Amino acid sequence: MTPRLSLTLASLLLCSSTLAAPTKPMTDFQRFTSYPFMERGYREAQKDNWAEVERLTRHVLGRVPNNNEARALLAEALAHQRRYKEAEAIAEDLDDNPEHADALLELRLTWIEQDPPAQSQVEAWLADSQGQQRVRLWQAYSVSLAKFGGAAKALEWLNQLPVRDDGMVLRMTRANFAEQLRNWGETIDQLQPLAEKGELPPQDWQRLANAYIQQVDEKGLNKLLASAPSQEAATHARLAMANRAIAMGHNQQAERWLQSLPTDQLQHPEQRRQLWELAREGDDAALVRQLSNELQRPCLETVDWLSHKDLKLAREQLGQCEARDNPRSYAILKQRLYGDPAQPPQPRTAAQWEQRYRQTGDLAALEQATFMLLERGQTEHGRQLLENAYDRRQGRLTPSLLQRLGNLYARNDGPLDTPRMLALVPRVDAATRGQLLARLAEAGQCNAVRKAIPANPSEAGQYRALGRCAMPDRPGEAVVYYQAAER
Repeated sequence: MTPRLSLTLASLLLCSSTLAAPTKPMTDFQRFTSYPFMERGYREAQKDNWAEVERLTRHVLGRVPNNNEARALLAEALAHQRRYKEAEAIAEDLDDNPEHADALLELRLTWIEQDPPAQSQVEAWLADSQGQQRVRLWQAYSVSLAKFGGAAKALEWLNQLPVRDDGMVLRMTRANFAEQLRNWGETIDQLQPLAEKGELPPQDWQRLANAYIQQVDEKGLNKLLASAPSQEAATHARLAMANRAIAMGHNQQAERWLQSLPTDQLQHPEQRRQLWELAREGDDAALVRQLSNELQRPCLETVDWLSHKDLKLAREQLGQCEARDNPRSYAILKQRLYGDPAQPPQPRTAAQWEQRYRQTGDLAALEQATFMLLERGQTEHGRQLLENAYDRRQGRLTPSLLQRLGNLYARNDGPLDTPRMLALVPRVDAATRGQLLARLAEAGQCNAVRKAIPANPSEAGQYRALGRCAMPDRPGEAVVYYQAAER
């Protein structure tokens, strides 16, 4: 045999011994001689110098073929160099030592992270995997699919995976991707069966509650509330549903959810203000009067509103007001409620009040004219009168006129005049300001909303508008804002 042939054969034998996987334990001497090279190999691995790690581990295996630690590190080095087939062959030859049980799994996870293999390859791995190893494989591959193809692709793949003993985790992962896609129906389909079995962790309970809230599904949320992880979580869900109903214009629904709050929460001033706004929208005169007094709203303002809904209650309320607070408004309201003759004789029609306003500039006349116009459904004309007065006086109108103009813009059927609405925001009371911000937020004018709200919000309406703007893309941020609105 020639020297060259002998050398070649020796090399082949060395390679063969290097890639074998004997199970014979190492002696103390073998560990001692391996240590310097393994220690250096780990240092090089920390530097991502995988070629050097490969060289060092192959050197160790050439001396100590039964060093499984070196074999596992070699498989890792090959994987990081994208030589996956070689790495897989080495990892598969490792013995059953628990210390190296996950070497093949870690290789496949690295493979998926760096160069995602074909779907068929991953599914073949899954078919041969059990328990937590299987979960880690499909979790890693779904993240890779989402990274390179979007959440929809990841969800589509997860939906076709057969369920084993990982059904709970699989459903929660599907729901996570469905929520990212704002696919609320799919989110509910995945999590509802777990909720019925009482298997939802708090975070996924909140995810399912949010899906019901986004779809304004009262029946679904009511059923889910029975399994709330805490009283606080249930309260937050009820408040979120109320705010969602308000944003959708479902005021009676919103009122029901607010009234379902625990008694101590319902006594919170912010919830009382919300109920007051909803009661006004729903023309609930008795509740409006009760809440107006509890919230210390201006007495004559309450009489003004009641005078169009319930004369008896309006007269009772007027008896609690002080005429000296606003003599002119008091006289106008008293005449409206009792028909007392005014001196001089007061106009009786909207046109007459408008004429008096144009002749005298009397804002009380404008108050009456616009009230009567709105009462008769002549909203456009009333709004134009208010806008002209606002422009002519550079915004210096009475609080009630500013509030009336703000309420017109806050209505869903009103014009979305963003510049005027922003100009009104700092001039009106907090309740009207909150309605204006809510209208802008619901219309998608979130840049304008953020511009109108100071860096440190102080009003519940401001927090609710910010919360609406955060939904549904940033539900976690929205929850923070809604919680702030409660305080």
